[in-house]
Amino acid sequence: MGTQRSFGRTWWGNAWVEAMERIDYNTNRLPRGRRYANNGSVWAIDIKNGEVIAKVKGSRPRPYDIKICLKRFNDSQVKRIKGVIENNPAVASELNRGRLPESLLPVLNEQKIHIFPGDWDEITANCSCPDWANPCKHLAAVYYILANEIDKAPFLIFNLKGVSAQTLAEAAGLTNKRQIDAGDLERDIFIPYEQVKAEIKGKEDSLEPPDLSFQGIDIDSMFSLLPDSPLFYTEGDFKRMLLHVYKEIMKAAEMINITEGNDHSFKGTNFFLVQDTTMTVHRTLLQKEVFRNAGFMFFAATDEAVPPKKGSRELYERIFGNLLIINSKTNSIKIPVLRDNKLKFVKQRGIAASTDSIFGIFLSLPLDTSLDNNSVSSRFLNLATSVALALLRGGAFIPEVVMKEGYNAFTIRYAPLVHDEKIRNLMDDLKGIMPLNFGFRKDKGDIMTEDGVYDVMSMILTHFVHRVITADVYDGKLIRTFFSGEAYEAERFQERQTAKAVSDWLERLHIRQKDISPVIRIETEGEDSFAVEIDVENKRDPMAPVIPLSRVFDSKDMVFSYPADTVRTDVSRQVSIAGEYMANLLEVLNSRGREKAIISSTAMSDFMTGGADILTLLGIRVIIPKELKRLVMPRIAIKAEKKGKGAISYLSLDDLLDFSWEIAIGDKTISGEEFIKLAKKATGIVRFNDQYILLKPQDVKNIVDRINKPLPALSSMDIIHAAFTGEVEGMLFNPGIALRKVLDQLTRVEDIKIPAALNACLRPYQERGFRWLYSNTVKGFGSCIADDMGLGKTIQIITLILRLKEDGKLGHPALVVCPTTLVGNWQKECQRFAPGLGLSIYHGMERELVSDGSDVIITTYGILRRDIGIFRAREWGMVVIDEAQNIKNPDTDQTKAVKSLRACSYIAMSGTPVENRLSELWSIFDFINRGYLGQAATFQRQYATPVEKYRDREKIERLRRATAPFLLRRLKSDKTIISDLPDKLMFDEYCYLSKEQAALYKQVVDKTMKEIGQSDGITRKGMIFKLITSLKQICNHPVHYSKKGHPVKGLSGKAEKMIELTGKMMSMREKAIIFTQYKEMGGLLVDIIRDDLKEDALFFHGGITRAKRDKMVEAFQTDNAVRLMVISLKAGGTGLNLTAAANVIHYDLWWNPAVEAQATDRAYRIGQDKNVMVHRLITIGTFEEKIDEMIKAKKELADLTVSTGEQWITELSNRELKEL
Repeated sequence: MGTQRSFGRTWWGNAWVEAMERIDYNTNRLPRGRRYANNGSVWAIDIKNGEVIAKVKGSRPRPYDIKICLKRFNDSQVKRIKGVIENNPAVASELNRGRLPESLLPVLNEQKIHIFPGDWDEITANCSCPDWANPCKHLAAVYYILANEIDKAPFLIFNLKGVSAQTLAEAAGLTNKRQIDAGDLERDIFIPYEQVKAEIKGKEDSLEPPDLSFQGIDIDSMFSLLPDSPLFYTEGDFKRMLLHVYKEIMKAAEMINITEGNDHSFKGTNFFLVQDTTMTVHRTLLQKEVFRNAGFMFFAATDEAVPPKKGSRELYERIFGNLLIINSKTNSIKIPVLRDNKLKFVKQRGIAASTDSIFGIFLSLPLDTSLDNNSVSSRFLNLATSVALALLRGGAFIPEVVMKEGYNAFTIRYAPLVHDEKIRNLMDDLKGIMPLNFGFRKDKGDIMTEDGVYDVMSMILTHFVHRVITADVYDGKLIRTFFSGEAYEAERFQERQTAKAVSDWLERLHIRQKDISPVIRIETEGEDSFAVEIDVENKRDPMAPVIPLSRVFDSKDMVFSYPADTVRTDVSRQVSIAGEYMANLLEVLNSRGREKAIISSTAMSDFMTGGADILTLLGIRVIIPKELKRLVMPRIAIKAEKKGKGAISYLSLDDLLDFSWEIAIGDKTISGEEFIKLAKKATGIVRFNDQYILLKPQDVKNIVDRINKPLPALSSMDIIHAAFTGEVEGMLFNPGIALRKVLDQLTRVEDIKIPAALNACLRPYQERGFRWLYSNTVKGFGSCIADDMGLGKTIQIITLILRLKEDGKLGHPALVVCPTTLVGNWQKECQRFAPGLGLSIYHGMERELVSDGSDVIITTYGILRRDIGIFRAREWGMVVIDEAQNIKNPDTDQTKAVKSLRACSYIAMSGTPVENRLSELWSIFDFINRGYLGQAATFQRQYATPVEKYRDREKIERLRRATAPFLLRRLKSDKTIISDLPDKLMFDEYCYLSKEQAALYKQVVDKTMKEIGQSDGITRKGMIFKLITSLKQICNHPVHYSKKGHPVKGLSGKAEKMIELTGKMMSMREKAIIFTQYKEMGGLLVDIIRDDLKEDALFFHGGITRAKRDKMVEAFQTDNAVRLMVISLKAGGTGLNLTAAANVIHYDLWWNPAVEAQATDRAYRIGQDKNVMVHRLITIGTFEEKIDEMIKAKKELADLTVSTGEQWITELSNRELKEL
């Protein structure tokens, strides 16, 4: 037996049923008809020209034919109906919305015009069944089915009486045209490629990452706009279900995992959105998307042509690297490319992938609008998916009915809710950077216009909804259409109005997006009342004047470049909806804007506490009197007060402070008890002191509920964090007088003297850095010094340790943990600048931890990890970690080992405290001040995701306030720093030999020194020169000496140091020149850079033509993508102008300062507007170190002339050679 259904669920549908039952009082045939309507006996039903035609199954094999026609209104009645409507535009707009106002019935009855039949004589009805009675049970069944159709479209009753809704609407000067009717047909967003203006201006410009944080939608309030129990769904509470789905989607967007540590670049990959309705390419994998995404797929290809003989795996890896793409396949198709300022279709090989796969990848990537790691198309997708995720997170997306052309079906897609200027600007940004050839129709030559951005955004939003909501949880035909993308095909008459019913139900959500919109203007009217008027504005054109509603009704031509009747209709519909929340608006509408409505102060208060927010949700601007513009909302806060009279310690604040609830009202605060008393007296608009406050019942309830709960438990670190940021757990934090004094003391930098034993003169900014470090250290806090590379972080730390020793505050040795490549630098700088410090190196195979007499112990991350038991057993005076990004991943054994060390204070050094993710900054702070930035998951939710994915400026500023006391970062570009710096800074970078180098070095020295000892004269000099050359090559790289194998970075200490330095320079978007004496070594450096940094360095050497040299120099000077140049010293030592470089690396030294200076001056010369950092690579424990010391010790200029070269080395005695 069929499911029992009710008929006439709305006021009008029920009025029809009641009318039919009244005239059936003496026949009682309708009940049997209800059963027929319930059990599905009505097989087909249609309405043509006001006549109902149906087929109803009876006892015979063939269904019975039904025809029903109501008595039509005569001309006089139609004229009177029009007269009623002419004087009531609000009724007309309701009719136009598919709604029939209940107030119309009694008005028409007064005019002796009856909408519903009063007896059976007013109905002409025929049924082919043997029962000639009217009604027979078959006719009665159709009458009940008609009740359901009247539910969905009440004006149907007028159609049955011979009057269309169009006629009624036109009576009030409106039109039945709508911007959104029963659902948009799929818009054609393509044009023939010949019509495309091939302009790429702006598409490749740099784009600052936009702020993707915006006020989220109040979902509960937004859904309050939707009517309860929509007519298209009878199986449950559809509105409640959709609201639950929205919250699931918003939560999923909030919790989405941003890919960590993925260094894959899409710089050389072009993405194309291809529409292929035939789906001949890869149809089996994409067929589920054919209807949902209108046959769209992605095609990805590289900039470089891939030979057909290459395998698909190589092509895949070149495009996607280690990223997993599901449902993809290599293929060749014609794609549009720009040639000679014209679009042409060229066949290219690439990978076809589903839209779901590509959207899935980009949704998980952090926001990146640069072109350093992006092509223009991948940058567009990165920003588009980031904007989409921000919209999803804020609930700013709406379901939209899309009718399928050529099908009696519709789908639901989720479109961006462009409800404010910020989102509108983001959509414009996307239009500005979408590549000209991003979207096209396969084999048709049509190109997607910039209007396609809206459709691309809708595809991303819809993809995410379908990804989050699974069909097995929500099932049913319409449910699958909403949440799984299935097309809804009207298979029965009762389903034909479903698309319109869904569209009408969703209409309120779409009002926000209207370009032409009413403006509600409220002004004071006397002592105790307000006047309400309606104006009209064009949101898309802020320069267009706001005009009165009366002018829109009076206009015969165009309004804001739209036909006047279209604007009247659209604005009237919006006002009609708004009138449900402020009834006085209908008075203004009925007067066609010529009269204003007067409301009382009580009504105004009710409006401000409810109606105003709903109108804002509808996208309708409300202008209120200036007296009410400064309305403030109460906010809950926590206040800190000192418990007693004793001194407050930084690290025991939780024991020394009392906390209490208070309520912030504007710039005033009151206690929780006072607020409860205030809220009991009044709600709505309340005058408090000299200001008005708005007390919304729900807000008041939320505040009262919260302050009746216990205060949150706060640690000392929590308190300090809250005091600096002004917030705790989303609530305001008032530190109070005592805690403010503590903060002032904490941030006060001690005016401490530079230690007398320091063998150096600090620059002014370095002195400031030392004092800042000292102040934090003696107060018990850790610090992160994050100065740019080359600004002297190491010497500031050495100065600090020296001062602590002089003050007797270094009770235990300071442990310095650094990469292997920096051990030599630390050793040399400690010996040079602080020879009074006891120094010990814990490194090498025969390492021994000697703390007696040691002030500083230097080790590496790898050794610390392996010997953590030894380090953990000791108490350290200080732990310093250099290149602190080595602990960026909190889950590695290395990071856990570092954080397990016990010390009086902790210092992190890093020129790049954030390389890829903010979680790296959290890990550093978790080391220097444990717990200050909370748990990792909390930090990710409160800071990392809002900043990385949405560039939330409020969160960025809050994080800056939180970290500022403990993080010091100075940039070389800072004017105050530049003034302290010389134009050219020289740094000796010390490296160790690798095991392979050390063995080879010893073997060559032992063999050659024996031969030198047995020779003299020119032969001896030649053998020394050969030895020096061989040792230089070994120090450079074993492959340079052996001429065999591939140059792996790890086989050479210098190569590791060079990669470390250039990696930092590239992360700071700086250019560098790398000099070597040898063309062979230059080629090896290019290979090493390509292998480790995935960067193609230019190689300038004597074997290239003059034209190619000029082209290289031009590229280095002007192309931001070209960041490194390797130069053979002899080829490029003179005559070049490479001022684009801010860094120079001397990979191997000439041992002639004049030659070295000439090379350095390729960057440091006239036209250079940056400070140049010069890095000299020197291998510790080799002849390089000894000769460098000898050169620096020479004072006579004559010994260092250019002509001297390296000749002097060959004249050293055997004893001097052995000392080297």
